[in-house]
Amino acid sequence: LHFSIQHIHNTLKSDATEIVIPFAIENIYQITLTIPKKGDKKKLLELAQTNADYALKDYLHKKRLLTPITSTNLEEVLMNIQAKLKLPAPPIHIECFDNSNLQGTSPVGAMVCFKNGKPFKSQYRKFHIQSVKGINDFASMKEIVLRRYRQVLKANLPLPNLIIIDGGKGQLTAAIESLQLLNIRDKVTIIGLAKRVEEIFFPDDKDSILLEWRSEELNLLTSIRDEVHRFGIQFHRKKRSKAMFE
Repeated sequence: LHFSIQHIHNTLKSDATEIVIPFAIENIYQITLTIPKKGDKKKLLELAQTNADYALKDYLHKKRLLTPITSTNLEEVLMNIQAKLKLPAPPIHIECFDNSNLQGTSPVGAMVCFKNGKPFKSQYRKFHIQSVKGINDFASMKEIVLRRYRQVLKANLPLPNLIIIDGGKGQLTAAIESLQLLNIRDKVTIIGLAKRVEEIFFPDDKDSILLEWRSEELNLLTSIRDEVHRFGIQFHRKKRSKAMFE
């Protein structure tokens, strides 16, 4: 905290006369240090903490995404994923979907694309949810998957080897409904990747699959899932800020 205050003074050249802090420290500065218990300053402090948490998670995610896989090469990891998930081919082309909303406001969807185990950012996509009112993650997932692959088919683009849905069986079922509507259900492999215990769900399977913890295969899949979450949250923040400003 002392480092932060020094940074405010020396680097940012701030002329603030008061700094709101979460706990008491020795005041060696020519400035008022306030520890709020309630009111607007307390809310401001909570907002700063939330932003700091987001910034830390974003930093750790980027660091993890940029950490090279220690196997001989990514091709080996992709082949291991094929074997462990019993896929018909190595998942050279992976697309992953996620939804974001805050108490039902400004709902958005996001999709990221990885090719040969690396981000392929020109194929990242953002979606304003159009057909869903309020909080309905399942319906939102159905909409963005439908819109993505309707456009893929229209443009005659290749389908991915593997589709990852951020979530459990509910989100996975919703995404499958879209693939069925487009008559491509049997042309792609789709899985759900749930948070916390990192469960992998296949359609129609009662039990989930758990890859070896800290394995490079799980690391790659969760990195892709974390990337779509980061991308979606970033888009949602911009949309929410624009709406609040208006």
